[in-house]
Amino acid sequence: MAEKFWPRGSEWRKWDLHVHSPASSGFKGDYNQFIIQLGNADCDVIGINDYFSVAGYREVLRRLSDPAGTDGNKAYRESLEKLQEKTLVPVVECRMTNVLVNKKGTGQRINFHLIFDPAVDPENIETFLKGQQVKGSSIGNRYSDSEFLLNDVAVDFNGILNELRNDGSFRDQFLLWLPYDEYGGADGINPKTDKLFKENLIYNADILGSSNKKQADFFPLEGHQYLYRRGISRLVP
Repeated sequence: MAEKFWPRGSEWRKWDLHVHSPASSGFKGDYNQFIIQLGNADCDVIGINDYFSVAGYREVLRRLSDPAGTDGNKAYRESLEKLQEKTLVPVVECRMTNVLVNKKGTGQRINFHLIFDPAVDPENIETFLKGQQVKGSSIGNRYSDSEFLLNDVAVDFNGILNELRNDGSFRDQFLLWLPYDEYGGADGINPKTDKLFKENLIYNADILGSSNKKQADFFPLEGHQYLYRRGISRLVP
């Protein structure tokens, strides 16, 4: 049976789970250029990542579903065709409301990413995100304001994790990726003041991200997968 579906056995594949789209504040370029970038990327799996949004992911899916109805030059059309052979994953980048003291004695806010199963309807993810509270009111129609999503939206880590785990639409349909020694990563948390919270973050993370191979070697793979961000991934065999 295994030989029928996987005649070559296990294979290493390149993943890039942190590709921001034009829906992210600060993105330089348009969707035609973005499609060309994605189509030519040397990756089999691409996570389209935006700040508290799946708008970019939804736009790429729309273009893939109707290639004939989208303007574009030859390079764009060829890239769109290449992209049909890749796996796209919706990734939501979040900021925590939890402000901690880092090792330098200053306040630090931690980032985390929610990687959703592409089988999940992106409209459900969007509805969930729009319903989150920011300063006493839901995001609602401010969802289209990319600067607002980047600069003003933050969520309680444990709160949003519990919401997703208790929602039948998302339970067991997402992974939590925690940057470790990257920007906004958990490594900066001072263990003398916030040891338990740091341990809680690591315990709940499905993936720990780093650009340092020493960190990848330090953490055991049991209970976590480790994303070593130099084109190498242990997420899949």
